[in-house]
Amino acid sequence: MRALDYANYGHWKSWDHDSFFRFSEYEANWFAADFDGVPLVDAKFLEIGFGNGALLSWAKSRGASIFGIEILDASLERATARNIPLLSSNLGDNLPQFREFFDVIAAYDVFEHLSISELTTALDAVATMLKPGGELILRFPNGQSPFGRFLQHADHTHRSTLSVAILYQLTVGGPLTISSKRPKKPAPIGPPWRRLGARLKSVLRLVTEWYLKKIFDLNCELGTNVVMRLTKRP
Repeated sequence: MRALDYANYGHWKSWDHDSFFRFSEYEANWFAADFDGVPLVDAKFLEIGFGNGALLSWAKSRGASIFGIEILDASLERATARNIPLLSSNLGDNLPQFREFFDVIAAYDVFEHLSISELTTALDAVATMLKPGGELILRFPNGQSPFGRFLQHADHTHRSTLSVAILYQLTVGGPLTISSKRPKKPAPIGPPWRRLGARLKSVLRLVTEWYLKKIFDLNCELGTNVVMRLTKRP
């Protein structure tokens, strides 16, 4: 990754010292849905590209021992100040010290920043660092959906367009197998009017997606983001 591309990235994202390692009720609700059924108590949890630290903070609140990887200097400085163990952003440098070390590895909004060759290398390293039965949780803009293009083209540092089909193509026959490819929608939170609005929107979205899949003969997810779980084979 070129340093120039990320020179003001944290500023663009509105990440700062005061908001680092904090998560909102809204974020916690989504994290809980994405990691539903993933044991986190006493788990060794690595986040690749932890950014402002919201997911790391949430994982720690759930009992995980957290580790991080990042390329942004400001994020690294803030993590160091909180004594968060840091690994090299060159994943291969972390081997063999962290071979079969982690129970869970997360990469939220990260792998679309890599070329396909870099992604293949990253997946190999992740598979090596995961314990047998360990899980990789991914989130990325949905390249197979017209609704995912908004997110894909909202950041010039995105280098690859990804999808469930592409991740399957990159992992088939390897040590990582796709165990889930669809995010579990969290229960609505907030005041009653907001919860009602969220439920109505969810119903309308389901009906619209069903209709579009039928008329265009689509066999893919249409959400803006894809959340996937990949499990390392025993």
